[in-house]
Amino acid sequence: MILWVGPSEVTRLTVFVPAVLALLVGTSASQDLCFDGSALWVQVSAGVSGVDDRRGRVLAALTVFGPLVVLMHLVVSAATGTWSDLPAALGLSAALTLGGLGVGSWVGSVWQWPGPVPGESPFQRGSSGGLPALASAMTVLAGTLVSGLPALVLALLGVLRHPWLGWLALPVGVVTGLVVLRVGMTSGGRRLDRRWPEVLRAVSERTG
Repeated sequence: MILWVGPSEVTRLTVFVPAVLALLVGTSASQDLCFDGSALWVQVSAGVSGVDDRRGRVLAALTVFGPLVVLMHLVVSAATGTWSDLPAALGLSAALTLGGLGVGSWVGSVWQWPGPVPGESPFQRGSSGGLPALASAMTVLAGTLVSGLPALVLALLGVLRHPWLGWLALPVGVVTGLVVLRVGMTSGGRRLDRRWPEVLRAVSERTG
């Protein structure tokens, strides 16, 4: 795309850099159960519903990543002087963050594997989920991009061609993100309610 636009448009496109972080947020929701390990039995024995589990983890992720993404957008806009493109960028990041958490909430109910035990490096050989972890991450990224496509198109057109479309990207991104988030939390939570014993066994097993 850079080959098709001029230097000024390239500078304006830097307003989307924080959206890269927003794109990755959903992968945390897809793997958080794995890092609970055998401690997950406390939650299962307490009778916490799957939807409440998904909702709580999403709120925790939004508490950390939400303000961080917004702050990054403000810093980039201030550094590049692209304040007029901020609504488009925020709309895209909202769609990717919320939609990604929705996709991740569902994917996390499908794939589980043993995570690293406390005190063990997450990068140590045998500590990751291998192929399941890779498949999980790739599925979340693909699903997040698809869910954020309407906001992405509007945001790019708003920055490169028609500024008013950038303003439209903000509500579209928020609404589509919330819809995907709700569907992902609900469907993922219901799936967990049917599979808690299997999930607990999957995250507790160690292959040595």
